[in-house]
Amino acid sequence: MPLQGEEDTYQHRPAASNLLPVEPKRYPLQGRMLTGESYVTCAPWRTIDYPCDVIGLHKEILDFYEYIKPRPSEIRMRADLVDRVKRVVLQQYPEATVEVFGSYRTGLYLPTSDIDICVYGKWAKLPLFTLEEALHKANIAVKGSLMVIDKTTVPIIKFIDGLTEVKVDISFNTELGPRSVDLIKDYMQQFPHITKLIFVLKQFLTQRQLNEVYFGGINSYNLFLLFVSFFQLHPRNQASDKSANLGVLLIEFFELYGKNFNYMKTGICINDGGSYIPKEQVQNSERTDNGLLYIQEPLNHTQNTARGCYGMWQVKQAFENAFLRLHTAVINRDNPPLKSSSLLSSIIKVYTEVHEYRSWVESNDVRLGVLCGVYETVSMAEDKRFLSGVVEGFYGRPWTTEQRLDLFTRMARWNLNTYLYAPKDDDKHRACWRDPYLLEEADQLSQLIRQSSDRGIEFVYAIAPGLDITFSSDREVAALKQKLNQLVSLGCHSFAILFDDIERDLCDDDAQRFPSFAHSQVALTNLMYEHLGHPKVFMFCPTEYCASRAQPSVGDSPYLKHIGESLHPDIDFMWTGPKVISKTISVASIAELTAVIRRRPLIWDNLHANDYDTRRLFLGPYSGRPSSLLPLISGVLTNPNCEYSLNNIAIHTLALWVGCRAPPSSHSLMDVQIAGGVELAKEAESVIGRELNGGVEPVRVLDQTPEGASLATFEPSKMLEVALKEWIEEFHVSTRKPLYQQPTEAVTHHSSSSSATKGPSPFSLDDLRLLVDFFYLPFQHGMLACTLLEEFVWLKENAPGYDTKQMYRDHADRGNGGKVGQWLERTKQFRVLCTAVSNMYVRLTTIPNRLILYDLYHYVWDAKEMTSLLNSYLSWLEAGGSEVSPEREPYVRQGGIVADMQRLLPQMSSCEELFNHHTAPPHSPSPHIYTIRPYTLDDKGSVYETCLKTASCGDDATTLYPSNPELPGDRFVGPYCVLSSELSFVLEDSEGVCGYVLGVLDSQRFYERIKKEWLPLMCSKYPPAGSKAMNRTEQDMLKQVMNPESCLLPSLHKDYPSHVRIDLMKRAQGPGVCTRMINTILSTLKARGSCGVYLELNSCSKKDVQLYITLGFTVLDLSNDALGRDPPPNAMVLVRRL
Repeated sequence: MPLQGEEDTYQHRPAASNLLPVEPKRYPLQGRMLTGESYVTCAPWRTIDYPCDVIGLHKEILDFYEYIKPRPSEIRMRADLVDRVKRVVLQQYPEATVEVFGSYRTGLYLPTSDIDICVYGKWAKLPLFTLEEALHKANIAVKGSLMVIDKTTVPIIKFIDGLTEVKVDISFNTELGPRSVDLIKDYMQQFPHITKLIFVLKQFLTQRQLNEVYFGGINSYNLFLLFVSFFQLHPRNQASDKSANLGVLLIEFFELYGKNFNYMKTGICINDGGSYIPKEQVQNSERTDNGLLYIQEPLNHTQNTARGCYGMWQVKQAFENAFLRLHTAVINRDNPPLKSSSLLSSIIKVYTEVHEYRSWVESNDVRLGVLCGVYETVSMAEDKRFLSGVVEGFYGRPWTTEQRLDLFTRMARWNLNTYLYAPKDDDKHRACWRDPYLLEEADQLSQLIRQSSDRGIEFVYAIAPGLDITFSSDREVAALKQKLNQLVSLGCHSFAILFDDIERDLCDDDAQRFPSFAHSQVALTNLMYEHLGHPKVFMFCPTEYCASRAQPSVGDSPYLKHIGESLHPDIDFMWTGPKVISKTISVASIAELTAVIRRRPLIWDNLHANDYDTRRLFLGPYSGRPSSLLPLISGVLTNPNCEYSLNNIAIHTLALWVGCRAPPSSHSLMDVQIAGGVELAKEAESVIGRELNGGVEPVRVLDQTPEGASLATFEPSKMLEVALKEWIEEFHVSTRKPLYQQPTEAVTHHSSSSSATKGPSPFSLDDLRLLVDFFYLPFQHGMLACTLLEEFVWLKENAPGYDTKQMYRDHADRGNGGKVGQWLERTKQFRVLCTAVSNMYVRLTTIPNRLILYDLYHYVWDAKEMTSLLNSYLSWLEAGGSEVSPEREPYVRQGGIVADMQRLLPQMSSCEELFNHHTAPPHSPSPHIYTIRPYTLDDKGSVYETCLKTASCGDDATTLYPSNPELPGDRFVGPYCVLSSELSFVLEDSEGVCGYVLGVLDSQRFYERIKKEWLPLMCSKYPPAGSKAMNRTEQDMLKQVMNPESCLLPSLHKDYPSHVRIDLMKRAQGPGVCTRMINTILSTLKARGSCGVYLELNSCSKKDVQLYITLGFTVLDLSNDALGRDPPPNAMVLVRRL
């Protein structure tokens, strides 16, 4: 809280007295007596059932440390308390120095530990009572807790903080306290186990009230020195290793100081590597012959730092009891004497009051920040309206003038009020910021400014000179002024200056003039603000524009602190949240930032930005930001998808979120929040408790709202539905003529029961919901997309073998039918979802709004292709394949639903993904849907027909085989479908089978089987070669049928044991179809353990050769006698390692 009489840095700030609550609400921890009867009975740190041995104890100590160590909210709370005390001291004694020491400085403090503060100055007499009076006037202490203890060796002022209930001890000119902090930190690095063990011991002593020297106990400093000596003189050198067992060390510590250490005759010294010293050698003034503890002060060898521990016998007895309890438990682990699985809870407890106090601190983090003065430096002028709208700030092609004008109309309809012009690829905004706009460009900007004003939208022009400006150059400053003057002449009255995404180093000239990067930016920004006459809207984007870029952190960043102190208070500060793209933005994080920058931040929200990944699109609702943020920020601007037409949901749901903001009242927002501390406490307790949900769940702005405000809720799922119902109408509004020719063929659907052709139904609201679910938000998929991924994982991991499934089909009531039946039923449901994606794609290609279609097309194409590939893989599993999960390579992948589906398929063993060859969509949107599925016996006729119609170098060969049309099929298809049916797949469209891909796992064994099993069938079917009933082409083909053999030498079969064959009819030779089929067969072969594959190809088709090369195949050099037989004319062999 601010001090009465403290000078304001800026004149517009409210008086400090107006910010002080009359009676702050506190958690009455210190008023309760911790008698030992009120504690959390189950160990709140427990994460598992620990085994009753030293391994379990080791794990439990680690968990206790994670539970009990200071939380971020506790760190912030204590830092603020120290800051408030410092301000009181320095106001009273400006020349004094204030330092903190003890456990607070080392981080080794419990939730209820006190804070030790030392004041250094020159006084004839210590100002104990003068400072006591100043603290009393500052209303900083709990009533009755402030006292001076001046009859001790080290006089102190003690009090309990009125807001946090933390105890504070203030001493004066203490020599050793701050020095001991460095000593402790050095030993913490030398013996890292001390950090975790000392928390256990501090809780152990606190619980028994043996931690206060005032009552004869052992304080934190002496306890730490006991641990240092313990490790220094430990008989096992491995005790300090990282691999040492903490459970063993704890038991040994209790054994040493509870049973074995001779307090009567022995003292402790930790200097020079540590030693035990006879007490008889100690000077009489420091001797403790009565059995008390002696520890030589490391910083003053003449002192006994433990001379006040007159209750050491009670401490020793407690240590011995703890040793006996733990030792007995671990040596009798098969029949443990303890009922609980927690050994640690047998010696330490956490009181209910302490547990509740920590929860209270966590949930009231921001409330405490407000009461402690986090907002005391924040300008809350009511004449500055809340800014909400859109920032065009992405990398990539900027929006057109026509799109921006449409945006202004939408924003006005949705009550948004601000547009920030900052496209990174406008050279004159960033890279060429000095250049003035040409006449035509200026006319376009002038039109935008005028049209935005007509619609009530604030047009903010942003300039980004940070890439190459010399801050100290008068010429550069003049150029920036001249550029902004041009915008003023065009009618622009609102501006932003951006220093994001630039280097932090100053040039030599700037380094001589400015102490830091922050100083140069602030000086230039303030100068431009003055030059423009203090415009009502002026924004500043810092280089540290999110928490992850703050160095070293938000609270400790010198850059942010200088900006908060020196940037003009009426300039808005832009912030993206914890990250560049923030999953959530919490109230606590904004409160922390506000304390540093001394103003409410303006959120530049990149939640829907997709310029960093061309495969991703975000159509989900604005979420992850609780509406309780609204009173704490000055505005929010969304930086959405690069594709303008796809931002309806992003902008619309942002507008709905902003609509949750309480309307302004006759008082300032801060006055409403601060007036009377009780109301603020109730408000904070209501909103912060739900903060952990990240704003996804419904969040009430206020549970109890001051008069003049309103209650509001924001439920992203409901707001999404509102936006969807409005957006779907735009899909059916015809736009201008397409830029390129649209397909004229009829749209067809394929049905298992009928091949009839019919037109698709219109793109529906359900289609749009499915589309949004597939392209939801950066950190989450929609429900249907998650269902698809989860179901595929389950189906892949639980796929039963072929024989089991065949048994189920034939005898559903026998054997393993239940499990297989479940698998088949879930496969059926999975295919329903895949079909829905395909149908959505088909209907999308027919929408009248071609602008939306063109922006969506390649995203939906990718999703459709990948669902089809997943479906094909399941078809192979259903036909009898067995899932093998190969080892995946650890390389970076892009995100998105398509990449997530891609990762579910088998991968190559090298760093190259099997499915990383992106199948580009056709240039013209096409409604054709192709399905890849396993071959069945019913497909024989269709497959043979396809083979015949492609047997003449891809062309129809019907006229070449008039007497024996099945000859090509018996040569190229039949053996595969009979002898390798599990690796045979067909391609279907709305007219039926139009292609196939056939594979063989072991080529040598395959050709052996052909000779034994296939040739006898052919000999009985065809007459001997040379029959007059056949023409020459048929006779040549018959010779190939009767003389099958592999084209590779046996020596190459080790590297390429498998081979494939693929044929497609003309109508199926569209973009991506061949790639999908090759991916399907390679995936199957890889899953079955193949290490390489080859295929024969006609070299006349250069396009096909190039396609296979892009898919990872290489052409085999035939000059090296690699073939086991003479190849056919124009034939070539391609190979690929898997």
